[in-house]
Amino acid sequence: MHGPALTQAMSFLASRSTGLPRWVWVLDSDVVISRPEALEKAVERAEQTGAAVVGESWRDDHHDMDRFLAYSLLIDPAHVWRDGIEPFADGGDPAFGLLRSAEAQGETLSEFPFARDGYVIHRGRSSLTMTCSEPSATMPARLKTRRRSKRSPPRRHCSRRPG
Repeated sequence: MHGPALTQAMSFLASRSTGLPRWVWVLDSDVVISRPEALEKAVERAEQTGAAVVGESWRDDHHDMDRFLAYSLLIDPAHVWRDGIEPFADGGDPAFGLLRSAEAQGETLSEFPFARDGYVIHRGRSSLTMTCSEPSATMPARLKTRRRSKRSPPRRHCSRRPG
């Protein structure tokens, strides 16, 4: 799953001597950015609300709550990548523990309508290879014309979490 890769990427950023970037935008591979001002508007929301995480809220019937899904999260690593907040988890829901523990530690999570207002298109459980080979009505026309081979590159898995 992609949780260990996200954890490894954030740990790498935290280990650099140049310091953390101000923001990290976590996007699933099946997300298409459809409005050029998407990142700018999400950062504006974060700065207006003092948020450590900006995401779009959806109903989670499994946990009986509204919460952010991991397909598009804007994260302030200085507030989120620290002791007391869980890393991304392995499995199909990599951000659940991170988001819950960030909120429990007093960090602000702020709503932004990434998909709802068309800033991104979340294809949902499909890779970009599938997106290009089976275009849908929700995909911008400029992306429908490109086709990829049905053969996918080999999958690579991260089996260890960085120490």
